Amino acid sequence: AEVTAEKVRLKLGGEFEDLDLKIAAGPKTTVQPAAVAGPVPVPSMPTEAARLQALRAAEQAIERREQATQSRARGIPQPTSVPPTSGSAAGVTSMSEILAERRRAAAAAAAAQPRE
Repeated sequence: AEVTAEKVRLKLGGEFEDLDLKIAAGPKTTVQPAAVAGPVPVPSMPTEAARLQALRAAEQAIERREQATQSRARGIPQPTSVPPTSGSAAGVTSMSEILAERRRAAAAAAAAQPRE
């Protein structure tokens, strides 16, 4: 076999065959299927953390309202709320602040009760 840029010549004994080579214009491109996109999250939907924070704030408001109602019924002065420290986010109360507020409320309740 003799190979050149334009043709290939095959020989066997006294017989031969010429094959012309055709050069294509360029490589054949493979079309990639488009990826199916999943659902796009809606920006107005709250994240799970934001939803839990709002739920906790609502529960705390209900708890404070119930404590105020019970305290007024017994004539006990209300404890003042502790403002958030500079390190905590607005609307988020740390567990130590909650416990301190409860201790103050218990002390106020104990002081308001008549002693025997």
